Amino acid sequence: HFGINMLATAVSVSGVASAVAHSNERGHAGELFRSTHTTIGTLVTIAGLLQMANGYFRPANSPAPKKPLRRRWEVAHRVIGVASLGLAVAAMFTGIYEATDKGWLMVGEKTKYTAALAGWFVAVVLAMVVGELVVMVMKRSASRAGAGESASGGNEAAADDVKAAMEKRRRGREEWMGAGATAAVAVVAAVALTAYIAVAPDKTGGGVLPGTAGGGGVLPVTPLVGAAAAAPVALTPPPSYYANTTAAAAAAPAACNIRRPDYLGDGWCDDVKPYNTAACGWDRGDCCNTGVANHACRDPASPNLGTFAHTARSTLYPVPVNPRYSAAPRELTLKSVTSTYNNFYEFGFSKNVLAEAATASSYLDAAGWTLSVAGAVDKPGQYKLVDDILSKIGVEERVYRHRCVEAWSISVPWDGFPLAALMDLVGVKSTAKYVVFETFMDTTVSKVQGSYAGQFPWPYQEAMTVEEARIELAFMAVGMYQDKLPPQNGAPLRLVLPWKYGFKSVKSIRKITFVESSATPSTFWGELNPNEYGFWANVNPAVPHPRWSQTRERPLVTTSS
Repeated sequence: HFGINMLATAVSVSGVASAVAHSNERGHAGELFRSTHTTIGTLVTIAGLLQMANGYFRPANSPAPKKPLRRRWEVAHRVIGVASLGLAVAAMFTGIYEATDKGWLMVGEKTKYTAALAGWFVAVVLAMVVGELVVMVMKRSASRAGAGESASGGNEAAADDVKAAMEKRRRGREEWMGAGATAAVAVVAAVALTAYIAVAPDKTGGGVLPGTAGGGGVLPVTPLVGAAAAAPVALTPPPSYYANTTAAAAAAPAACNIRRPDYLGDGWCDDVKPYNTAACGWDRGDCCNTGVANHACRDPASPNLGTFAHTARSTLYPVPVNPRYSAAPRELTLKSVTSTYNNFYEFGFSKNVLAEAATASSYLDAAGWTLSVAGAVDKPGQYKLVDDILSKIGVEERVYRHRCVEAWSISVPWDGFPLAALMDLVGVKSTAKYVVFETFMDTTVSKVQGSYAGQFPWPYQEAMTVEEARIELAFMAVGMYQDKLPPQNGAPLRLVLPWKYGFKSVKSIRKITFVESSATPSTFWGELNPNEYGFWANVNPAVPHPRWSQTRERPLVTTSS
């Protein structure tokens, strides 16, 4: 019994040690005990050590008055035993949940994982039952031997022998009951756990996949996860997508040129409405009346191209809502979820980096933020986000779905402007082939960048083709939920690409470079793990990630669990 407990404790210690080693390897050591699973695993180890200490100091089974001490010890022994079993089961449940939630189950490994855990529990149950039986057989043999010795002592010991025999029978019944109860608990736990494992991965999915019926919007889907994935196919919306512009274009005065379809749908309205309407052709500015407050002409065919009203609501909230971009019938994800469940390695490796990112609030403020634009553009240089960009490009709200490669998704109302509008502002040359985005690089702001300088290719860098950057859906966000971006969500400027996996949507962009070379630019994850994070990374349920099946996703609405 003592040996089995030592073995179980040693396994628990090795489990915690391997978790620590894995966390150190991944750079997650500081987040270790934010995991419920590792915390419970540590408690299992502590319970095992307490049980060994309890067994080592076991009082002798003496007659009264020392017997109450022995009884108290037995109660403590069993309480610790039951607690250890409960914690072990809890560790298995939380382990399965976290492995499924984080995608650590390899594609196709579900059956083997289920069988391994079921086999482990069966082995534990058998070990407990066999151990208890062996102990009882040994005690029974010792009891018979003691009874024989007592009988040879004569009749004067008969009364004591009867009392001793009755006590032993009572103790034997207790031991059988304890063994039976322990085995029953273990069997029930094994059955429940096996059933849970069998269905848990399926419960993480649900909802409507991007690019499928009911998802809303236009989300092109091409096979793209692996490093060898092919280039995306043409991403042109169907002709009916802009059918509502026809009447507006026909009725427009000759002096006011309704913008071509590839310039439409970006939030401002000719009749000074606070949002887009079909009456004004779904455009994002007024090119005819330079006196209106929302005057912001971007029509390349208009003589007023490039003129803007100084009173434009570029950085004021609420911003106009563009009704053409909706995640219906999905529900919007609560801000409390999106602000505490995201990946931003510059501030930590857990999903909740709110506190860490908050220390950089002043650094990530839009008022003082500058964006460097370089490469194949007519107007390279340093652009002030507010004065040079937002004052000339109208901000609007679009509801997009954000899909992580880890198979969870959120629906967020982003406030920002089309990436194509920024490209027009800086004058991207026709020779440009790729757009490269870089986040900030400052070890005084990001302690992680300093601590892991040799382990990660800082600054975070992502890229896409110029053709993709011109897609209407490509969006630069400066806010969310009708408010400025929080630091942990990529303040003050981030990329949002709803048809690609989330790691492509780089946060806190400090530099954009338009590259003329035909060579595919390097990316942060492309350098770290090119076999799992390909360049194109378009959402495609038919192409699994090596660690996460993409056939289902877990939409987050009111909670991240």
